[in-house]
Amino acid sequence: MRVFDTRRRCCLYLTWWSDGETRRRGSSLAELKSRYRAAGAEFDSTELPDYLPAVLEFAATADLAGGLALLQEHRAGIELLRLALLDAATPYAAPVQAVCALLPGPSPDDVAAAKALARSGPPREQVGLDLAPFGTVPAGGPR
Repeated sequence: MRVFDTRRRCCLYLTWWSDGETRRRGSSLAELKSRYRAAGAEFDSTELPDYLPAVLEFAATADLAGGLALLQEHRAGIELLRLALLDAATPYAAPVQAVCALLPGPSPDDVAAAKALARSGPPREQVGLDLAPFGTVPAGGPR
């Protein structure tokens, strides 16, 4: 069984939880790289900058306060990951529990956001899905 994925609740990419596979995610990833650069850390990995182990490494080696802020911003997704790993009875739950323990205790908003993510999943792209992209089709069809 594969534990980590981007289809269910065991995703290690933090912006996937907040942005899904949308165009907005690209902006979020670029902002993360900018935040790393502003802290004096150049991100040069083959992984995406929102990969949880990369964010943890950034916090541990480059900017503890900035790294903790990033983790807190993505708390709902990390909480959902923690709950999913516990449900799967995998040893990977323990490190994620340790990360959650470092962050300010889960607020009711974090728990509610995690439950909402569990129900609905990450956002989906809505651009370009209209059947009539230039307005409504007149009665009787196109002219």
